[in-house]
Amino acid sequence: MIRLENLSVGYKVGGHERILMSRLNMSISTGEVTALLGANGRGKSTLLRTISALQSPLDGRVLIDGKDVAACSTAELARLLTIVTGHSDGAGAFTVEELVRLGRQPYTGFFGRLSDRDRAIVAEAMAMVGVSHLASRHVATLSDGERQKAMIAKAIAQQTPVIILDEPTAFLDVANRLELLMLLRDISHSQHKAVLMSIHDVSSVMPIADQLWLVVPTATSHAPSTPGSHIPVGSHPGATATPESEILSGSPAELIASDAMQHLFPDRPISFDPLRGDFLPSHP
Repeated sequence: MIRLENLSVGYKVGGHERILMSRLNMSISTGEVTALLGANGRGKSTLLRTISALQSPLDGRVLIDGKDVAACSTAELARLLTIVTGHSDGAGAFTVEELVRLGRQPYTGFFGRLSDRDRAIVAEAMAMVGVSHLASRHVATLSDGERQKAMIAKAIAQQTPVIILDEPTAFLDVANRLELLMLLRDISHSQHKAVLMSIHDVSSVMPIADQLWLVVPTATSHAPSTPGSHIPVGSHPGATATPESEILSGSPAELIASDAMQHLFPDRPISFDPLRGDFLPSHP
C-alpha cells in the first residue's frame, strides 16, 4: 500500500542539501502497523511529511496504492491518506460529531452536505472508537485521551487506505496509551489499513506493531541482523553530503534478536532490555 522508491528526504538550505535519509526502498502492506522509532532530530517527522506529500523529497518517490503522491491533487491525496497528529489545534470549537464529519469532506462536494450514507459512516466511526457518548461535547472540553480518540474517529470516517500518525500517544497516561495503540492495531487488521506512526513509547508499541522502522545514525557497519531486517541507505547520485540517518526495518522479534535496538541511542547511557522490551539505564 505504501512504497518508498529510492527516497531521499531532507532540506535544501542555502543551495546545499541537508540529507537526513536517502535511498530508502521500503514498503508497508495493508493490514499492517508500522512503528517509526528514533531519537529526537533524526528525521522521523520529516519522513512522515514527505510520505504525506506535505514536503517534497530530495530524490525518489512515494507510492500509495500505486499512485505517486507528488503527482496527486489535494482531493486525490485526501482519499488516499489521512494524518493524525498529537494535537488538535483549531478543533476546539467543534463538537466531536462535527469534527468526525470533517472526515467526509473529500466525498461531500463543494457544499459539504452529508448524505444518509455519510451520516451512517460518521456514526459507525464514533461507535468503533467509543466516542458516541461524546458526540455533542466540544473538543476543547475533552481530555487528551478523548481528544485523540475523536481524531482517530475522524480518520476512520475519511475512509482512506493509509493512516499516518505523528506521536499519537504524546501526553497520554499509560492506560490511554495502551488503549489507543490497541485500537489502532484492531483498525489496521480489521479494516485492512496501512498504519504508520512515529512514537517514543517503545514498550507499549512493541506488542502491537507488525514491523518497526528504526531511524539510527548512519554507520558503515552494524551488528549482524536477520535477513531482510537491515535496509542500508546512502547518498543519492549527485549528492554532496552523507545522510545523517538510516533505517533498520523488520518485525519486533527480528530486530530484538539481531541486537538492532541498541543502535537507536548509541551515545546515550541506556540500553535495550529484550526481556522487558524497553530501554533501561546502562550498568557501569
